[in-house]
Amino acid sequence: MHSRATIVLFFAATTLFLSAGQTDAEKARRSGVAAAANPSTFEGVVQTTNGGRFEGRIRLEKNGFTIMETNGSAQKVSLEELLLLRARLAPAAAEAHGVSEVSRRAAGVQLTGGSFIARHIQLADDTWIRFSDSPREAALSTVSVARIFFQPPTAQMESKLLPGRTGLLLKNSDFIESEFKGISRGKIRISSVLFGLKSFDPAKVQALALRDPRPVTARFEVRTRSNSCLLVNVLSVEKDRLTIQDSAMAGLQIMAGELMEIRKCQ
Repeated sequence: MHSRATIVLFFAATTLFLSAGQTDAEKARRSGVAAAANPSTFEGVVQTTNGGRFEGRIRLEKNGFTIMETNGSAQKVSLEELLLLRARLAPAAAEAHGVSEVSRRAAGVQLTGGSFIARHIQLADDTWIRFSDSPREAALSTVSVARIFFQPPTAQMESKLLPGRTGLLLKNSDFIESEFKGISRGKIRISSVLFGLKSFDPAKVQALALRDPRPVTARFEVRTRSNSCLLVNVLSVEKDRLTIQDSAMAGLQIMAGELMEIRKCQ
């Protein structure tokens, strides 16, 4: 029989062997698991308007960010000083403002100003759109919404959404001119001259056009890991989240673990 000391030494040697044999991908995966345990911080890089560049673990705090660098030093950067914040695994953002192909690989809502919110709609009527049942979460006014995409947008899909037309683009590429009435119980409700009041399964619909988008310039471009791209002029930084304060998205929050990039545009 093996002694207890022999068994302990065997497991210790095995652990050292496995650790030494880890690939970079395995180490990154393990690091990601550790980071997930503390979702209020994340690895990334911060650049400032005066030319500073800091890399390390980023923590959101009231009115700014703290970067714990690999050498152990802590750097604080205010929102006013921020030029770029990018999470470690974020893909490079497109240089053009507005909704880029990078940020449009998911279904979601496009606002008239150009922002794209990659979230599933829980409930909507002809006045408000809600992403969850929680009364604490901000609702969007449909006046600010240009398009609702039930499938990830493509160039071909958008070519079918002609300026000045409102209605449903079906999965077979037919377009039904109509007035949006709401989304409830998993159905899209419209009113049209051809069909009257009618409901559609979202799985059979590509997009809904409410009005034409008119992209605007903004102070910040904020991207999330779920592929939202938000053009923002006023936002606040709290301990573990960003809160959008622009009128079209007022109250919309982005948790630290969801944040991919903040870029100052002007």
